[in-house]
Amino acid sequence: FVRQGRVELVRDGKPAGTIDAPRAFGTLDGLVDRPRSLSAYTRAPMLLLKVRMDAWLELLEDSFVLARMAVLRWARNVAALEEKLWASGGQLPQPAPFELGANGAELDVVDRLAVLMQTPPLHGAGAQPLSDLAAVCEEVSFAAGERLFESGVPMESIFVMVDGRVEASRENPRVAWRGGPGQVVCGVLSFAEQGTEWEAHAVTKT
Repeated sequence: FVRQGRVELVRDGKPAGTIDAPRAFGTLDGLVDRPRSLSAYTRAPMLLLKVRMDAWLELLEDSFVLARMAVLRWARNVAALEEKLWASGGQLPQPAPFELGANGAELDVVDRLAVLMQTPPLHGAGAQPLSDLAAVCEEVSFAAGERLFESGVPMESIFVMVDGRVEASRENPRVAWRGGPGQVVCGVLSFAEQGTEWEAHAVTKT
């Protein structure tokens, strides 16, 4: 935790950014239990707090508020990276189509659970939380051209696509997203409690 001063980050001998107080860093490498991907240097006197990773994890387990804050921050960081990808014209790989036995009928809770278990980034979660989520999901449909949400309004729902195509965009700066079955509309941005500048509409019946 940087209390005072600035930390310079270096990757492969090249500058990779700076961290100014107040801010925490280094938690992601610890959470995924991997060697550090960056080196960190101080260039002037500064004040830091150092916490062991196992103690940090215990604190996250004991404090819902702290865990929620951490998850939102990571979601915002990942959303910013995804937006850079979309702005460059890139898109993440399309997931494989769903294999459901509903044949056009309304999805039951088992079908909804199957959808969630196959949808990045949800498929890494445990069966119990996804079962709880499947129980409160609502199946909705949109005609071609119909709007899922509009700009200027906070994202109050997360849309997991079962069928169809959706396009989303924002104007400043201009960024566009396109997706289909097996994707969350607007990716991790939907989990980050932001995105009021975005609007989305169905390209086909969805």
